[in-house]
This record gives sequence, structure tokens and C-alpha cells, in this order.
Amino acid sequence: ITLYRKAVTMEPRAIEPLLGLSLPLMSAGRWAEATQALESAQALAPGDSTVLGRLAYVTLKAGRYRDCERWYTRGLELAPGDADLRDGLGWCLLLQNRFQEAAVQFESVLAVAPDHLTAKQGLNKIP
Repeated sequence: ITLYRKAVTMEPRAIEPLLGLSLPLMSAGRWAEATQALESAQALAPGDSTVLGRLAYVTLKAGRYRDCERWYTRGLELAPGDADLRDGLGWCLLLQNRFQEAAVQFESVLAVAPDHLTAKQGLNKIP
């Protein structure tokens, strides 16, 4: 984390150090700090689907489902075929008890990636 923070200082307009910083923060469950790093990256590269996907994931883990939904939706606008973004949106909707909408997302993932484990798990959790 210390070295990534140093890299962010050295290259303040680059998203790579911020993306790098987000990984150990996410691993440590430091969701607020990871969100801050990713929001900085998103400001630099608003159309980067990797940034948007990670930002969606950290807000999901922090229980901020409306923010999570917004980030996943934005990522899918830029990369509609990204199965992981669509799966993440499914989980976000599932955690909001929006079962029908979640099922649509999981089924969409499974239509193109029939062995996608977390989409299968999500679909199985829908009552």
C-alpha cells in the first residue's frame, strides 16, 4: 500500500497506480479507502470499464447498493458484453431483493458463459 501510494504521488494523472493501490486495500477489506482510490481513477478515466467494475465491486462490498448499481450500469454501457460486470449487477440487484431483475442479469451471463460459477450461484439464490 505504501509503495502504491508513492507511485500515485509520482504519477498523479495515471490510473495504473490507483488501480494497483485498490487491490491490497480491497484484499484488506478497507472499502472506504479502496473506493477513494477508485473514484480518483474514475475521475481521470471516466470510460475505463476496469475502474468502473472495481468501483462497483467495492461499493457492493460496502453495502452501498445504489452506488454499486450505478457503477455497474455505467460499466455495462461501455462494455455491454462484459459477463463479470453483468454478473456483478445481478448480485447487486439480488442483494436489494430485486429478484426478477437479478434473474435477467444472471440468465444473460449464463446464455454466453454457461459455466459462469457466480452467475449460477446467484440464480440459485433467487426464491
